[in-house]
Amino acid sequence: MRTAETIIQEIEDLKAKRAGVRGTETEVYTRIVGYYRSLRNWNKGKRQEYSERLPFAATTGEPSSGETSLKNLAAYRYFYRKSCPQCPPVRDFVNRLPFEGQGVDVDTEDGLSAAMENGVQSTPTVVFYNTDGQVCLRGHSLRQLEQMFANAV
Repeated sequence: MRTAETIIQEIEDLKAKRAGVRGTETEVYTRIVGYYRSLRNWNKGKRQEYSERLPFAATTGEPSSGETSLKNLAAYRYFYRKSCPQCPPVRDFVNRLPFEGQGVDVDTEDGLSAAMENGVQSTPTVVFYNTDGQVCLRGHSLRQLEQMFANAV
């Protein structure tokens, strides 16, 4: 039968073993300026910039009050650029949706203002509104939109 003293001693032994564990050096690659490169080859400034980065967390723009039903969607605004290669497939997708929508070219002055008002930072972005005119969803790629509307469209 184990006593409290033997258990405490076992715990101390395990802590000592854990303190002595050393892993192997890991090579970290990240994508910068269009290609992958090892962090080891970066200069001091670029390494500092990397250490200050925050991980990306994709959001759909759903309100925190609960789930958004796709049945409550009434309209959308599709923010695009003519030079954006991902925009045409998204445009084709939203054009097939069963509610009204509006395309907004962010290369125009009015379009850029509308994008700023809606917190749009990249194209394509589709902002969905419910029947009350409130923003309830956001989509940023064809894949994301297909997942959101998998059972609805």
